[in-house]
Amino acid sequence: MALLSKVTYTDKENVNPVVIRKNQATAEDFNELKTVLNAAVDDLNWIKADEYDVPAGTTLVPFNDAFPDGVPYAILVHNCYDSNGYLLGHTLGSQLRAGFEVTVSKACKVVYLAIRKR
Repeated sequence: MALLSKVTYTDKENVNPVVIRKNQATAEDFNELKTVLNAAVDDLNWIKADEYDVPAGTTLVPFNDAFPDGVPYAILVHNCYDSNGYLLGHTLGSQLRAGFEVTVSKACKVVYLAIRKR
């Protein structure tokens, strides 16, 4: 972590990071940065976020593309809004590769985020 470990905190009161720069980056520094960026891009590729209109009751909210077999993921339902813009309570049900079940008391729009668990 030669390149990325050069952040130090010198201002303890305001916690402003100060980056200590090297005069010349090495091939090792670039390879390290490439590895970190590739991992970040890989994580972004596993994020599924959308909104979906559901009727009252239990509904399968589908993903545009399914998670592969054996890939665990976590669901965060940000909000469920009815047609008047009011928030509704919800209950999450089964998580499937192609989506998840949500139960609501009346028709609403479900806003969700799903991401692979590590």
